[in-house]
Amino acid sequence: MLRNNEPVEDSGQLINDLFAGAAPLLMQHTLQQFVLDKPSDRRAFFEHLLNLDDISELIEKAVVGDVGIQHFSRTAGSRDLDRWRELTGMLNKNYGVDFGNARIEERDLSLQARTDEILAAANQCLLRSDHSDVEAAMVAADEMQRSERERRFPLLEDLRPEQTLDERLLAQLSARALDEPAHAIQESWTRLNTVRTADAEISEAQIAIASALDSLKRAGLLGDGKEQICPVCDHRDKPTLSSDRISQVSHWNELRSALKLANDNYKARRDDFIEIVSKLQESRKDLVPCGVIGPGFEAAEFIQRSQQFGDLKLTYESANDELAKFDRICTKLLTCLKSDGPTSELQTDAEQLQTLLPRVTARAREYASAFAAFEQHLGSMASADESYRARELWLKVANAREDFLADLRWEKAKRAAQRELDAIRTSLIDYRQRYLELRRQEFSRSIADIWSRLRGDSYSGFAQIMMPEPSGRGYNVRLEVKAMLGGPSRQIEVDALSVMSESQINVMGIAAFITRSKLLGHNCLVLDDPVQSMDDDHFKTFERDLIEFLCSCGFQVIVLTHNDRFAHDISHYHFDRAAYVTMKIEHSKRKGIQITQGNRRVAERLKIALKLGEDGDLSRAWYWIRIAIERLYTVAQIKHGPENFDPRSWTDPSADYMWVNGVRKIFSQFAPGSETRLKEILGFTAGGAHDRQVQGYTDLANAIKFVKPLPNKLRVGG
Repeated sequence: MLRNNEPVEDSGQLINDLFAGAAPLLMQHTLQQFVLDKPSDRRAFFEHLLNLDDISELIEKAVVGDVGIQHFSRTAGSRDLDRWRELTGMLNKNYGVDFGNARIEERDLSLQARTDEILAAANQCLLRSDHSDVEAAMVAADEMQRSERERRFPLLEDLRPEQTLDERLLAQLSARALDEPAHAIQESWTRLNTVRTADAEISEAQIAIASALDSLKRAGLLGDGKEQICPVCDHRDKPTLSSDRISQVSHWNELRSALKLANDNYKARRDDFIEIVSKLQESRKDLVPCGVIGPGFEAAEFIQRSQQFGDLKLTYESANDELAKFDRICTKLLTCLKSDGPTSELQTDAEQLQTLLPRVTARAREYASAFAAFEQHLGSMASADESYRARELWLKVANAREDFLADLRWEKAKRAAQRELDAIRTSLIDYRQRYLELRRQEFSRSIADIWSRLRGDSYSGFAQIMMPEPSGRGYNVRLEVKAMLGGPSRQIEVDALSVMSESQINVMGIAAFITRSKLLGHNCLVLDDPVQSMDDDHFKTFERDLIEFLCSCGFQVIVLTHNDRFAHDISHYHFDRAAYVTMKIEHSKRKGIQITQGNRRVAERLKIALKLGEDGDLSRAWYWIRIAIERLYTVAQIKHGPENFDPRSWTDPSADYMWVNGVRKIFSQFAPGSETRLKEILGFTAGGAHDRQVQGYTDLANAIKFVKPLPNKLRVGG
């Protein structure tokens, strides 16, 4: 393929050049749907053409209100900020002290500042004391809670799971989390025992000798010879240390070093495994608390009677009974690991623990569900002591000050992000308005321009595209397509998509598609039966005026149609366009799909005639010469005849009729002397009819040679 006389290697680049990343294809069913759609659906079509969807969606995403921002939780975040908010609300209500009056953005978010604020809440409201240290305040608060529990059991908070099964915890409770550390500790223990066995053969005296030898080496008192005098004995006349003996003694030290390394490695693996098992045990207790509902526990009668408490108690007892084995295995493993070395049951216990982990998560889910149902029920009917509740909340926050601070910092970051999003959204809305106003004006002008070429209606016509003030979430944009109705004296502007005829809506669809393609920078337009709802007059304006306009704008125009008359008319109006090509697609069971290029232009028909003559089919070859001459007569009349000439009027008449009714004068002016020869050639084309002999190949070739230059002489050549 050539473009600008240079080969295009990258077909993808060529497609991008032609189509600008979006298909410039107006399908017949798309246009038909547009014509038949409801006015609201047509309006949505225009909004889509203006590419409003993406930017409006982006603006909607930039809207995060105060309610919505609470849904952005910190990964693995705590509940301490929620507890603090609940506590400060209670303190404000009961004591008139506001600990939440400063905005998060304005607070000093240091650990000391938060600690001081937490201590102030205890001293001023909860303890009515003057503690200078938060730890002392926590001891005092805890003592008050214990005293209160002697009177009344704090049911809800003690039963509340301290953790939820988030992604981080599920990964920690996965059986795979134990596999690698269990294998590592077993390997390190085996290695340590191997080194211990070798080390057992060496006495402490031998180790002492090895240390002394090492000291002599560092002091430079031993050389590298095979035999040498011992510096300790100092027998100057007799060497008493051989190289073999030195190597043997040095090996004792190396073995002791290997033992230390193996022991350190085992201890490191052991400590890792102890930490993992301890965390698993803690997580299990945080998910399903232990020892809250004991054999002697009696809840208030109204609680005991509730179905929700019965379900919770049953789930609680069932979970703890089943997870007791998990607790025993964890305790056994920790006892084993903290002793001198793991027993032979270490591997078995670790495998049992892995098997039990899925049960922990299953029971935790069941318990959390039962607790949530009970809490919801209790919240509507139980009135707990607010003083106790407030101290309980305070203790939880005071115990997790760093988590509370991290949540506050997260909230501050969210507020900052919210302000940035607000600014971005405002900028996006402003940009969209300016951008869309320019696009609207250009779109409106272009549609009006195309409309005027396709339709010349005086009583109605396209007026403009309007864009009312945006409103709603994301400031959604809506378009109004206006038409002008009435005569010169009185005109009114109405909704075009509701009042226009099918033919007019068809024009609107074509105009909108072409305008969008211009704005996208397309170089090519593909139009599939675009004039299906138009009358004959508007067929002509499309064939004659619009295609001419599109070509002048630099478009390559491809028109697909099933209407042979429409195809003929286009070829008549664009006969002298150099880049005009016709293609015909036929399908049959015997030959399959066949695509024929050409047959409209004079030169194309002469080429077909020459090919048929070379193949020996002279009768059909002369037929193609005749219709080539008829085509030549038609385009000559279009080019040089009356301005009101309609090519359709010469669809059926013979060449003789065309000659007598206008073409003779044109040929006399532009190709004088050709009349006699043309008449002779036309006589040859009648061969085979009425027993007339078909002229031979030589006459055929000479006829083609004569007719071929005539389009240029008549100034109708492409």
